[in-house]
Amino acid sequence: MSIRVGIIGLGKMGILHTAQLKTIPQVQIAATMDVDKRLAPYSRKINPDIPFYSDLENMFHSESIDVVYICTPAFTHYRVSRTCSENKVHQFIEKPLAHNLESAKKIIDSSRAEMIFATGYSFAFHPIFHKTKELLEQKLLGNIYRVYSSTFISVVRKKQSGWLYKKEKSGGGIVINSASHLIHLLWWYFGDIRSIYSRSRSVYTDVEDCAFVCMEFKNGIQNMMDVSWCTPGYRLQEINLTIEGTHGKMEVSNDMIKLYLKKSSPSFKKGWTTLHKIDIRDSAKFFLGSEEFNIEDNHFIDCCLNKKTPLVSGKDGYEVQRIIQGIYRSGEQNKVVDLDKEIPHV
Repeated sequence: MSIRVGIIGLGKMGILHTAQLKTIPQVQIAATMDVDKRLAPYSRKINPDIPFYSDLENMFHSESIDVVYICTPAFTHYRVSRTCSENKVHQFIEKPLAHNLESAKKIIDSSRAEMIFATGYSFAFHPIFHKTKELLEQKLLGNIYRVYSSTFISVVRKKQSGWLYKKEKSGGGIVINSASHLIHLLWWYFGDIRSIYSRSRSVYTDVEDCAFVCMEFKNGIQNMMDVSWCTPGYRLQEINLTIEGTHGKMEVSNDMIKLYLKKSSPSFKKGWTTLHKIDIRDSAKFFLGSEEFNIEDNHFIDCCLNKKTPLVSGKDGYEVQRIIQGIYRSGEQNKVVDLDKEIPHV
């Protein structure tokens, strides 16, 4: 059985997903689409057998499509997603789900019950961070009470221009665009958040370039999150977590997990154990960018073929958007935000 996929948006992520999807035997890329007509010769050169469109409605009128990958700027997601929902196709939307909570809710409201819908928080498929979830579910650390988390990437070192640095289009800075990956992991690991307090700083741009965020989860776990995209020395996005519990602690980075236990468990000895990324088995069949993208795309296509709920659903994307909204509201109003009282679930 095969499935016909349309790629909407031919920026970095659109090109990456196109390459990944070409390696999946069940996938036929039926069309690519971008509003920038200047990309047509480029697309036809690298994908001579794949039609290129600059109009979304024309693509749906001309091609039979089962699934779309929406890889356009965040401020366009609702408009694009609504058209895709009207055409009854499954959707993968690159993170963040939208540039603000209002648009994110409209995306959820316009989706159809029979539609398979995923949000592109790819770190859930990263071998290290997926293994961390497995270890947390084994409750090796006992009662977890404190987490320190951070993410850094060096992309802003001077005044910037473009839609990514305009709040009305991107929704914000480091928090919504890079740290949303970390926010998703924290929510995935530890559940719903009770309250948030945040402070941020604009250094080079008109959006926040760095931020500190204090979170308290409903289960009582406290988290301090430190994020920046203007700290030097990080060519790629790096995520770090230190998770402390009554039975030990876990230090997690992109490259390894260091686990300390006060006493032996059935799976790990007392003291320190280090699990390197290279030692953790994963299901990637093709490497481009990083393993998680291939795992993520294989997973989503399997969900579409077999009518399964994705690991990171559209509603999960909305929950991350709620937290982001809480972070921004706290910073703007300089107060602790009670998430349930102020920002409802869908």
